Amino acid sequence: MRKNVLPITAGVFGSLALAAMGSLFVAGTASADLTGVTIEVAPDQHPDGDLWDTWLVVAHFDNFMDRIALVGSSNAQELFFFTGGGDIYNQPQFPGATLNDFPSVGIGGEAWDSYVTIGKTIFPSGVQFTPDFLGDFGGDPPDVSVILGSSFGPETNGAWFFFGDSPEVGQWEGNVIVAQFTVPEGVGFHLEGAVGWIPASPGAGIELDAFIVDNIPAPGAMALLGLAGLAGARRRRRR
Repeated sequence: MRKNVLPITAGVFGSLALAAMGSLFVAGTASADLTGVTIEVAPDQHPDGDLWDTWLVVAHFDNFMDRIALVGSSNAQELFFFTGGGDIYNQPQFPGATLNDFPSVGIGGEAWDSYVTIGKTIFPSGVQFTPDFLGDFGGDPPDVSVILGSSFGPETNGAWFFFGDSPEVGQWEGNVIVAQFTVPEGVGFHLEGAVGWIPASPGAGIELDAFIVDNIPAPGAMALLGLAGLAGARRRRRR
């Protein structure tokens, strides 16, 4: 089920305090754009479909050589998520652990669990939080689960990011999963933030494009209106 996509336009962004991310500044060979962010029906639904709906958040690119680095905040766009009612589903295998925030299929995790990611849907995902994400953890990534309850954020200077060389989007045919949320049946949710990506052009720096997505399920059906939008009129490129 493909949703409506509004084009992402550029915004004015400041820098993120991102540790261990020198690999973000990888050069490519051609230039292209992030074209949109959508919410889509997940292929792995919670087995109790009378109680839960499982959704993907997907970033779309039109050049397979672009690289995706992170989903986070900037000083122009906070990162936050909330549901329209009820808590998201959290798997029981790893309660209270950061592992519960990332894909864990392959080590006992559930395919329909709620998590954040950069493309990968199995363990190890290669994804981490920036230091002090959603709290004061002494400068280290949190060692407790932070994707809990009915909301997280607002986060004003943090992200989840791919640790290591930022992957080319072509391995996912330009459609990169950045989160999966299982929410109570018929409940919508809102997510906004910024996607950090590197155009496939020589010497390109990281782009931060803001997005807003909402799903509005029709009563009693897995129907959705996906909205991707943005404030601002320019893009700042970090080099």
